[in-house]
Parts: sequence; C-alpha cells; structure tokens
Amino acid sequence: MTDDDEWPSLGVQPATSVTDGRIRSSYRAKEISDLVEYEHEWLLNTFGIDRHEPYYRIGWSFGLRPESRLYLRWFELADEGVKGWAVVFRIFDPVGEPTTNYELFVGWVPPARKADAERWV
Repeated sequence: MTDDDEWPSLGVQPATSVTDGRIRSSYRAKEISDLVEYEHEWLLNTFGIDRHEPYYRIGWSFGLRPESRLYLRWFELADEGVKGWAVVFRIFDPVGEPTTNYELFVGWVPPARKADAERWV
C-alpha cells in the first residue's frame, strides 16, 4: 500500500507489505511503554479491554467476539531504521475476501521488549 492515510488490515499479508500503511504512518506515536491496569480496564496506549464485560474500546466501545484476540507480528521499516513487534488486535476472522477492516494496529515495541509484549498478549 502506498496511501499512508489508509488503515489496512493486517490479515494474512506479509509483514513487509503491511508496514507501508498504518504502522508506517503512526509508529512514532504508537510505541507502547507499558500495560496500564485500572479497576475496570486494561489499556495499551488508547486501546482498552474491559476487565468485567466482553468489550474493547478504541474511543468507542465495541463487543468482543469469540474469535477476537491480540497477537504479535514482526515488522521492519528499513528506510526509517525501525523494526520491532507490532501488537495487533484481530476483531474477527474474515470469511473470504474481507470487506471491512478486521484488525487494528494497537502499537509496537522494539525487539528487546518482545517479552513485555508477549506478557500483555
């Protein structure tokens, strides 16, 4: 993808093609410092998961599905000199060719902080 304003799905595309979109345009603001735990919510940057109800939040709240999950995906931006582990939230598993975004780029950590990201996921 060449349009940095689009928010591509991080689906089954190779990580190198994914980085041209959302990760490339927002990695500077999306490095995750730590998981923040509140009484009713876990937060990674501005992405939250309710601790008591099946909801996630990215400004607005949405219902979790049985297939919703967080996972890690390796990425490299050679021209920026940046590489690391992207934390991705899969909202649902698409059937066939997806017609909507089904994954969100939550944030990322440098390679040395992979253990932190694994703990959060």
